Amino acid sequence: MSATTSLPSVPLPSLELQLYDALILLLPGQMEEVLFRARIPTHAISSSSVPMATRASELMTLVKQQRAGGLERLADVVQAIAPGLLGSVVAQGTVGAESSRPLAHRHSPEPEDPAPTDKPRAASDAVSVIVLTALRLECLAVLTHLTDLREEVLESGTVVEVGTLRMKGGPVRVGVVEAGAGNIPVAATAQEVFSHFKPAAVLFVGVAGGIKDVRVGDVVAATRVYGFESGKAADDFLSRPDVAMSSNRLIQRARAEARKERWRERLEPVSGSPVAHQVYIGPIAAGSQVIASTRSPLYQFLVQHYSDALAVEMEGRGFLEAAWRNQIDALVVRGISDLIDKKSESDATGSQPLAARNAAAFAFEVIANLTLK
Repeated sequence: MSATTSLPSVPLPSLELQLYDALILLLPGQMEEVLFRARIPTHAISSSSVPMATRASELMTLVKQQRAGGLERLADVVQAIAPGLLGSVVAQGTVGAESSRPLAHRHSPEPEDPAPTDKPRAASDAVSVIVLTALRLECLAVLTHLTDLREEVLESGTVVEVGTLRMKGGPVRVGVVEAGAGNIPVAATAQEVFSHFKPAAVLFVGVAGGIKDVRVGDVVAATRVYGFESGKAADDFLSRPDVAMSSNRLIQRARAEARKERWRERLEPVSGSPVAHQVYIGPIAAGSQVIASTRSPLYQFLVQHYSDALAVEMEGRGFLEAAWRNQIDALVVRGISDLIDKKSESDATGSQPLAARNAAAFAFEVIANLTLK
């Protein structure tokens, strides 16, 4: 339990009962926020057509299965969203007899939540896939697809959030890192993380600016990434293309999943008539500068010398360099958050979370259908 949370001092079984009643009150209007803060995938809980009591029971059972101390973490979430709600449940006497609650909520106290660790992992806890992101919103979009999250802190201080992806062939442990923006920071972080975990596959998931053929919300799985700023500054800039490839195994898997379109099932349903966003498999470009205008000389240079690039970003080249040096299958997946012009206006409409969510959904569909070595 966090030190800043003011919860009633009660034994865990009583806390379960309080949480159960509080969630029934809270879930109808704030289900998405509860799941987001608790880092529970939206598809892990029944839809709103199911009675609140059932959804509350499912949520509590899931958080207890995820980790030790899960109920206390969920209590923190409830307290953050609706301060005082748990206390009012007790004060108003809305907690009924224990026999009226589902059997799933009658358990003995659980052990305390383990602290972050850098101790060696057991074979059953080995991390098979690493996902790197640059931005907080990208990292959050990725984490919503995982359960049983815990931190692992590397010797340098790099924090890796390790979670479980449920698959037909059994659970797979996935490590997620928010590395920061830029090819150099990402390459350095990737090298450290890859060396530590020795994963079978690695992906970079994030947002990008669209250059050609794509719309906001579409997804691009990169076949190759151009380091387009490489060259010689003479009277005119002489381009010396620097290219890195995603691995054939992951490109082929991405092509297959793009055809099937099952990745959309990993997205939270939206009301109205949502745009049917598409997945493209093709080249992208990566540099060190944010391009915010199609009239800028850098944009003109990019479309002149790398005319097949579908999108532009800032990390993919460094990421693939680290993957190549470690001989690991790798793929860069980008959601389109803007079309260069009016980038700030696009970002203000929520295009970045949309793009990150779509990219993460497609990336995890790729992961879920890999045959890991």
